[in-house]
Amino acid sequence: VPENPVDRTMFIRDLLFNKGVRSVSPIIRTRDEFEKSLRPIYLDIALDGVILFEKERYLTPKMQEIMEIIKKSGLHRNRKKGGWLWEWETPPKPGEWEIEWQK
Repeated sequence: VPENPVDRTMFIRDLLFNKGVRSVSPIIRTRDEFEKSLRPIYLDIALDGVILFEKERYLTPKMQEIMEIIKKSGLHRNRKKGGWLWEWETPPKPGEWEIEWQK
């Protein structure tokens, strides 16, 4: 697969599309890319995502870790006009709002 993440995602999306799969939004990352930062989309994936293939049982524990981070952080996803929004149970202090992987 292509080295560039955008090209890689388009490559996989096109493969799926050619097989008749049209309701999937692939996000294709290497382990290093995935672990570089905990992106907000990963919170949604941990709640809603479906792992279609997992060769080395890497992603399931990562999704469990994200769920634990959500719980410890006091984050809740709420439906708002126009979509979903992540909100803090107790807003953090200024400068402490970033969510990162557990060390």
